[in-house]
Amino acid sequence: MNRLSLIVPVLVLFSLASCGGGGGGGISGTPDQPKVVSVVIIEDNARLEVGDTFQFHASVSNASDSTLTWTVNDVVGGNSTVGTMSVDGLYTAPAAVPNPNPVTVKATSNQDKTKSDTATVTIDPKFTISPTSATVAVGQTQTFSASLGVDNWQVNGVVGGNSTVGTISTIGIYTAPATVPNPNTVTVKAVKIGDSSKTATATVKITPAAAKAPTVSPHSATVAAGGTQQFTADVDVTWSVEGAAGTDASTWGSISTSGLYTAPLGPPWTGNVNIKATSKADTTLSGYATATIVFSKATLSGHYVFRYRGADKSSGPSLPNRLWAIGSFVADGKGGITGGSMDLNLLTSGGSQSDTASITGTYSIGADGRGSGTLNFQANGGAQTIPMQLVMCSHTSARMIGFDDTGSGWGNIDLQDASSFAGGLAGTWVFSYDGLNNADYPVAGVGMFTAESGVVSSGLMDYNEQFTDPGTVLQNGSISGSYTTVDASTGRGTWNFVDGWAGYTHSFAFYLINSSSFVFSSTDLGFGELGVAVQQNTSAAFSNSSLTGNSVLLSNGYTSVSSNTVSATAAGLLTSDGSGNFTAGVIDANGNGNASTTGTYSISSNGHGTMTLQTGSASSTFGFYLTGAGQGFYISFSSAVVSSGQFLPQASGTYNTASLAGSLAFVVRASYTAAGKDLVGQMTSDGAGNLTGTVDMNNAGTLTPATAITGTCTVSSNGRGQVTTSAASSTTHYAIYLASGRLAFLVPIDSGSPGALGLIYRQF
Repeated sequence: MNRLSLIVPVLVLFSLASCGGGGGGGISGTPDQPKVVSVVIIEDNARLEVGDTFQFHASVSNASDSTLTWTVNDVVGGNSTVGTMSVDGLYTAPAAVPNPNPVTVKATSNQDKTKSDTATVTIDPKFTISPTSATVAVGQTQTFSASLGVDNWQVNGVVGGNSTVGTISTIGIYTAPATVPNPNTVTVKAVKIGDSSKTATATVKITPAAAKAPTVSPHSATVAAGGTQQFTADVDVTWSVEGAAGTDASTWGSISTSGLYTAPLGPPWTGNVNIKATSKADTTLSGYATATIVFSKATLSGHYVFRYRGADKSSGPSLPNRLWAIGSFVADGKGGITGGSMDLNLLTSGGSQSDTASITGTYSIGADGRGSGTLNFQANGGAQTIPMQLVMCSHTSARMIGFDDTGSGWGNIDLQDASSFAGGLAGTWVFSYDGLNNADYPVAGVGMFTAESGVVSSGLMDYNEQFTDPGTVLQNGSISGSYTTVDASTGRGTWNFVDGWAGYTHSFAFYLINSSSFVFSSTDLGFGELGVAVQQNTSAAFSNSSLTGNSVLLSNGYTSVSSNTVSATAAGLLTSDGSGNFTAGVIDANGNGNASTTGTYSISSNGHGTMTLQTGSASSTFGFYLTGAGQGFYISFSSAVVSSGQFLPQASGTYNTASLAGSLAFVVRASYTAAGKDLVGQMTSDGAGNLTGTVDMNNAGTLTPATAITGTCTVSSNGRGQVTTSAASSTTHYAIYLASGRLAFLVPIDSGSPGALGLIYRQF
């Protein structure tokens, strides 16, 4: 029996095939079968504000009686709570948002009551602005707010306003012009996010200055994360910091009674904050300044967990040296790394080494979030280093690549919650891992277990290895084992399990990220494996309804090409109906383009499930384990590809190219099986599809630091799109899938492209 192993996000290559269709008509001499009545509602869904109307259209086929009965949430004609429906399909939304929301509209044939079709209607509250009128003296401000998200604010039809009619900020703060305009009343308009047809307006009357508002100096300033800036006012004031409504105040920084502003450890969502000075003599009068926050060394400060996998350049017929490592360290916010502990698994042409080492290091972070660093440790008989280039996604997360001429590699850095160490591994956990052995054979596993009082129990795992051709797939196997307490200073522990197939003991070191996640790496000689575990949300039993709506997925896998193990990657989007069906989907596999996909799935009460995806005539089966509603880890049951990955729910809404606007952390990793082309950096998207920035590249030991990158992007309404980048005389095309307005996954789609995966994270 071969030995089992691990992977992080992966998928399977999908192939297109065509399907034939049969012709109509009965066989000669055989009477035609009676035609079946069918009902079709033309519109699948609608989104309305309360009180609005929408005309549905439906058709009835094969019926002598073409009339329909319309219902809303199974109430004939609806009612005032869920909305009403006329006999000809005109839906009128209720006066208040119903619960639950959306509601279901159904059209049923009056000839055959068993034949019907449905559509959904999502009800939003009215888009309003407050206040609806205001009087503002020249140079003074008035804060407006909207009942729903705002795409942009306008003054007299000008986005952001101007010096003649007054200006308005992205969070609704209107500043009157320096002189009274003619006419002296202007219109402030808010445009609803995602629906430019919905607007709300207010009138502002501009009056001469009755009293002097505070003047803040400097009027604008750039402040490094964690740094300070002194603001002053020309009158006695009360200082405050204003950010977006409903957000954590700590993300905007703080200001003292004397006007000394302290920036947060990373730029906030908007990239800047408003410094407000309110007159003590007249609290209706305020002055403002803007602080733009940029990254700094202070952004990387605190306890962090890292995970890294790297590969040296291949030398001759021998396999390249490979390193898998996890650990923790303390970043002092000034460029120093101390208190580090690392577990590494080194596979070399001469054997393997599993060791624990202390680490130190240094780092630097630039204003755009790009940085560099070095981890120092003792291993393999001497002093070792991992030089790296990195980009900060935020204070809590960074992505890095190895950066020396011996090879390449990539990894993650995540803020560690030291307060979680006392709790250890208690609870139910879902895990995923992958890797290679020292003979270059791939393995992957996903599963779950319960941890209590040092015991690993109630464990299940699905496993895939390619130690032979074809490989071995093992499903729904039991696992049991034990784990140690967590080190109070590093969050490190060990755990193991015995598989129910061969009775083999799998041993790992782990580091807690927080109370609900940890990373782990194999400590078994001859195997390099890296994984992540997430505590399962077990507040309710799972079922097919736990997977509903759109899910974005990302996978990495291994397959054999000419007796060599190479990486195979994919990203995609699936739509599930909550009843066991994938009604729509699209998958992009590296170098193979995209394919439409449908399928089925089944979920047990413990969150373990299986799914089958159908792409043309090709069918692929997977096992998966939910960490919560709509998200989890999965693994392929193909004996030809060792593939695993993750999926997460896509944030609701309509996407477009502007959804990717802002400052973006950008990383592409390719060194899964051997030294490859990895890059990390920062790009800015103007919201109109244009990208510019700077990246650091390591192409199997060929280093290209601080390289200009340009590109274009387009995003469709379902969140899928394409990104094209050009850097160092190389152009690459990627398929992109947005999981939200902040996170997107990439996979290269050029013919013959390597098995690489990418990530875009919106910094601000």
